[in-house]
Amino acid sequence: MTGVEGFVGHHLVAALSKRFPEARLVGTRYKDGELSPGNIKLDIRDAQAIDRAMGEFAPDGVVHLAAISQAQEAQQAVRATFDVNLGGTMNIVEAMRLHVPQARLLFVLQDDARRESVDGRRAN
Repeated sequence: MTGVEGFVGHHLVAALSKRFPEARLVGTRYKDGELSPGNIKLDIRDAQAIDRAMGEFAPDGVVHLAAISQAQEAQQAVRATFDVNLGGTMNIVEAMRLHVPQARLLFVLQDDARRESVDGRRAN
């Protein structure tokens, strides 16, 4: 699960752990700090790292929550937002295609992370 330490991620991990106690849940963390048990440090922008992790863990499913989702941060760091939100997602999809094509992907996104167009006008 990417984005495991975000708002939705930590609630989802708790619910899945309770519902499926026998399942092995692996979460990713990008920021520095202490890792929770079962989590690994992984930057979804790093295609090779994603590829290695997907090959090593061979998951039955992937819940992809990692993103730059705060509108203000997205507007201030447009390139980083695209690198994480689009590039990171593509890295996950490609690694799944190569290593676990039978696995399911649950990709969760937010509709208001980037509401303005590149020239600053509000998008519809």
